[in-house]
Amino acid sequence: MSLLTEASLIVTPNAYKAGKLYSVIPNTNLGDMDVSRALSATRVNSAGLIEIAKTNLLLRSEEFDNVAWNKGTGGSISPNSVISPIGTLTADAYTWAGSTTAFAYLSQPVSAISQNSNTFSIWLKRPLGSGSRTIRLSISDVNIFTANSLTFTVTETWTRFEFTSASLNTTGSVGVGLYTGASGTSIAAGEILDVWGAQLEQSNAVATDYIPTTTVARTKFAGITQDGPYGANIPRIDYPPLGGCPSILSEPARTNEILYSEEFDNIYWTKVNATISANATNSPSNTLTADKFIPDAANSVHFIEKTGLASNAYTFSVFAKAGGETTFSLWLRNASISARAEFNLSTGTIILKTATSATIEPYPNGWYRCSVYDSTPGTTAHIYGRGGGGFQPVNVTDGIFLWGAQVEAASTATSYMPTTSIPFTRNADATYNTSATTLIGQTEGTIYAEFIGTKDILGVNKYICIIGGGSKSIHIAFYLAVINIVSSPPIDLSVSFTPNLNYKIAVCYSNTGNFRVYVNGFKYHEVNTYVPSTFSTLGIGNTVAGTNQVNSNIKSAVLWKTALTDDQCILLTGASFSTYPEMANNFPNTLIYTLQ
Repeated sequence: MSLLTEASLIVTPNAYKAGKLYSVIPNTNLGDMDVSRALSATRVNSAGLIEIAKTNLLLRSEEFDNVAWNKGTGGSISPNSVISPIGTLTADAYTWAGSTTAFAYLSQPVSAISQNSNTFSIWLKRPLGSGSRTIRLSISDVNIFTANSLTFTVTETWTRFEFTSASLNTTGSVGVGLYTGASGTSIAAGEILDVWGAQLEQSNAVATDYIPTTTVARTKFAGITQDGPYGANIPRIDYPPLGGCPSILSEPARTNEILYSEEFDNIYWTKVNATISANATNSPSNTLTADKFIPDAANSVHFIEKTGLASNAYTFSVFAKAGGETTFSLWLRNASISARAEFNLSTGTIILKTATSATIEPYPNGWYRCSVYDSTPGTTAHIYGRGGGGFQPVNVTDGIFLWGAQVEAASTATSYMPTTSIPFTRNADATYNTSATTLIGQTEGTIYAEFIGTKDILGVNKYICIIGGGSKSIHIAFYLAVINIVSSPPIDLSVSFTPNLNYKIAVCYSNTGNFRVYVNGFKYHEVNTYVPSTFSTLGIGNTVAGTNQVNSNIKSAVLWKTALTDDQCILLTGASFSTYPEMANNFPNTLIYTLQ
């Protein structure tokens, strides 16, 4: 039998739903992990795109006969009388029988939306033989025909129409109205409009996948649709941006302090010798929401900035793509310091760094996520064009495409958190099983995890895998593997990991006192100690209490109820490096190798 068939628990980025990550072994609910995260978050999907949870705020999106929809004085609905765009008998026919001086419309009131972009979309067509008809879509505070509206022509073929507008107040509504001209008068009795699939999305400049609703708003994320305005408790199965196998993303709670993270044209961002072309190209989320930062002809600095941030040691990150210009820089400043990093978006390299640290990570379609961190507290985030910016551009059309700005009071950038008019906080991911007693070896066992070295550069005790019982536990942590003995200081068996490299680690324990640690095919530690306890709870990417998130990606977590042998652990954890020198050079301060 293979090692995998002898395992008592195997958890990988496999099947999942809201609140659950299913185990491969056992194939019963005994090994399933509970997943908790109260609010929305983002992930990289299998296409390498940033996926953001999408919500349809309109109710009864296919039930225009419902009282949620205002039909106007003289309008009526024939429900489920027309074949919909997806081939189901669920589309409705709106018929006007009112006065020619009244408005013919369908509308729904909405709550206050303090966002800069809201997109209303709906499928419309005319009955066969009816010809075309002018209509207006509206997101409005006043009258759906005159304010915040756009005119379209509806034909006898189903078409999804969409309209994007700015904020609504508490008297707002969205609607579609039949229309004849500038006077705003309506049409003769007997006009018919077929309707299906209404949707209102916040913070989106384009309509996304349709989400049907009934009595409440509904949200779609990672292929799962659920009630409510958030993609809550959905495991984040995260993919490498440029392709590869997925992993389980486990991150601590973080807040994006910068506002209007995708709207650099907003007055929130100060522009100096530069202009912003809004929605100039597709973003890393594949929506037309990325802006272009264009330095002007002045022989001076060219930048956009946000001042007045609370004084913190920040990580400032942004997605950037060459748009004629190929270099730019991110700065963090206060009254006395200017910490920066300059990036080359042609070669994907860091040209210069005066800040504590900086990163550049490639994404599809020429995008990079660039970040800069400085340990000295700053209050201003700058984006400079042409590196330092003290050069006159060749023209005033070249520039840098920008999307997804983020400022976090931490030493690393975490997954993207979109903002508009207020900061956004992503809750911590918590993955755990509190009823795993029969899956955990009580007198001996082995814990295994494959993971990417944590992004954190400060601190310890960020857990990849942990089993516990009461106040006693055995951990695999990103910086050290330890046995916690409550009555005395923990035994520290340190193993240093490099951020963003792949690792396989196994910890064996036994009531005979034999405790061993293996990393990437080599034994690192062997001591005589044991933690007597009844182990009942398993946490993956966090403690059994759902804290101390690893801030990284976990590819698998496995338990055995026996302490595997040396040969088995070396085989299990091996082959993470493509060459022997690569492996040897990765741990220059820990082990001594002779390269042949």
